[in-house]
Amino acid sequence: AKGGGRVDQAHVEELAQLLELARTDLSTCTACQLRATTRAPVFGRGSPTARIVIVGEAPGTEEDKAGSPFVGAAGRILSDLLVRAELVEADLWITNAVACWPPPAPGSSSRNGKPTIDSVRNCNHLHLLRQLDAIGPRVVVALGAYATGSLLQVSPASVKVADTISVPLDASNPWAIPASPAGFLDPNNPALRVSGSIDDAGALRRHLPVVAGGRTAGLVPLLVGYHPAYLDRLGYWQDKDSRAAQVTVATLIGARRLAAA
Repeated sequence: AKGGGRVDQAHVEELAQLLELARTDLSTCTACQLRATTRAPVFGRGSPTARIVIVGEAPGTEEDKAGSPFVGAAGRILSDLLVRAELVEADLWITNAVACWPPPAPGSSSRNGKPTIDSVRNCNHLHLLRQLDAIGPRVVVALGAYATGSLLQVSPASVKVADTISVPLDASNPWAIPASPAGFLDPNNPALRVSGSIDDAGALRRHLPVVAGGRTAGLVPLLVGYHPAYLDRLGYWQDKDSRAAQVTVATLIGARRLAAA
């Protein structure tokens, strides 16, 4: 049971079967052109009973080789962020908005490209939401503009991570509530310390999912942070206390508190 206490093994097996079916279906997906350039679609990893799902952008070259999300440089930063937020990686579900590696544009010096709008849209319905529906998380954390845009069903180009606290509640989209750590960060505090409490999180319980038969009904809090690849470009290991890093750690702490409420 996701509410704590003894785990219902039959329920765990049911969730695992739903995820395995989604993984199998994804392995034969040819909905967009990315399938032609990737080794194989990269499915999520972690606990089928996760209370928190973390969504990134797309696999990089190392993830494409390994067949698992967040195993490269960005993955090492994510692991460090999770430790700082006192989250156990094995208890989470970690996935991406897009399942296939996007190759770099011709002439680019980068090893990775950016997903197309079509790939984001296709993967949202065929890949990402199936995992969310199977797991039924209490909280979803979107890292970066592509994950946020996919879950809010808006163009990633229109997403500014720093501005996501202004995203309004959209009852027609079950994954969209006011995004980001708005209820957990004090923007007037230069240290960006978490200001929320369990009581504050409890006030949001009306948005938490009702899980039945492995599916989620209702609204799920969506918190937003910066993508670890962006933090890497900022020099994360040289400055782990940058504003972007602190915001992302606080987002993860907010997710932990909300999931435990």
